[in-house]
Amino acid sequence: MSQMSKVNPFGKLRVDTERSRSIKCQMSKRGGLPRQHLRSFGRGYSIIELLVAVTIFIIIATISTQAVVLTLRGSRKGESLISVRENIDNAFGVMERQLRSARSITSCCPSYTPCTSDTLVYEDSDRKITDFSCEGGATGYLASDSARLTSNKVIVDCTGVVFSCPSGVPGVAPSVSISVTAYDADSQGIEGSSVTTSTRVLLRTY
Repeated sequence: MSQMSKVNPFGKLRVDTERSRSIKCQMSKRGGLPRQHLRSFGRGYSIIELLVAVTIFIIIATISTQAVVLTLRGSRKGESLISVRENIDNAFGVMERQLRSARSITSCCPSYTPCTSDTLVYEDSDRKITDFSCEGGATGYLASDSARLTSNKVIVDCTGVVFSCPSGVPGVAPSVSISVTAYDADSQGIEGSSVTTSTRVLLRTY
């Protein structure tokens, strides 16, 4: 009995050691990440990671810049087209008012000869012979006698058929067709699209 009641001191030491390891393991689980993970956070970024980040940033910046440039070009193009159309509409308004009150057409292709497709000669309400013309060829302008009808910021292409007068039909008032192509003189490339405008004017009969 005396031998069985003896306590082994090494057995107690082994139990305490295992219990200590268990407590440390639980504290490691509750306290956060293992040491190897903590060391990995403190090592910084590699050169490859920095290069990848810079490349992605450059790509995003390039796409954003192109989008802004295209937006600005579209805005300028829209503004130039509006300006050209307003200028041509004003010139057409002057010609329509004069032609509606004209007494007769003196020269207009193809019904009246001699004629040119860029000039219209008519007799106004005061029996004065006057004309509308497209001067300057491919970089021209609309004019009434010597007075300019379009701005110097607008270029009119006078190489095509600008004025035309179809053959008269009995009982129908004579008419004049006007068609011009114009563009902004200050715009080029994608910002300088042309505007083509046409109108038909019926003359009064006397």
